[in-house]
Amino acid sequence: MFVERWYSAYMMPRLREAADPLIEYREPINSRILRKADALSPEKSQRFRDLREKHFVLGMGLMALGRPISELLGGEAHIPSLPLRDIGYGGSERLPAAVLDATALRPLLDVLLISYAEAISEFDDVFGERA
Repeated sequence: MFVERWYSAYMMPRLREAADPLIEYREPINSRILRKADALSPEKSQRFRDLREKHFVLGMGLMALGRPISELLGGEAHIPSLPLRDIGYGGSERLPAAVLDATALRPLLDVLLISYAEAISEFDDVFGERA
């Protein structure tokens, strides 16, 4: 019971908060980000496109770890089986090994927070600030 509550009430909200800038950078239709990207030099524009591809799975993976439709409709929280590598987590070739190999939720949270921060920093560097 504690694990389910910790996962739903702490881990997932913490991940959503930390990943929000990455999700914004990765959204296919985010007019604010895309307008700023249009103003970049050709080199930085290409770097932005490369980063969007590189971090696609990391940026979208939160949805797969999070709340499936069944939970939104009142079902139970979906706690992933760990390590993710053992369950053939989709797009795993693009995720850091530490994310794929975490054997408990707390280490998974920690490595995801680090991975999000690193990816967001790469995007911020392209724009010279938080876009």
